Amino acid sequence: MGHVRPQPSDYILVVDGKTSFAEVKSTQNETSFPFSLLRSKQSAAAKMILGAGGSYFVYLHDLTRDRWFKVPYTLIQIVKDHGKSSIPWADLKEFKWALAGLAS
Repeated sequence: MGHVRPQPSDYILVVDGKTSFAEVKSTQNETSFPFSLLRSKQSAAAKMILGAGGSYFVYLHDLTRDRWFKVPYTLIQIVKDHGKSSIPWADLKEFKWALAGLAS
């Protein structure tokens, strides 16, 4: 297997003419999203992209309840800066993402 260079995110999205970077993570953790699922190179890329004025989102799949969340990396960084290693699902309610609207 050849060497694959690290990418800044899983996907690069363009919606309504605006580009954003998207990292996708899934977990079976019933209470929270653990930041340990984000690799250090992904976090470094997110900080660089945000510092340059870009947008970076982490799409979280809570496998225990089959729910999706679209979370701005800026929120994750704020929580990390407060010494936390995860963010409870209950704190992400406003970021719940409905996939049903995308299928139409």
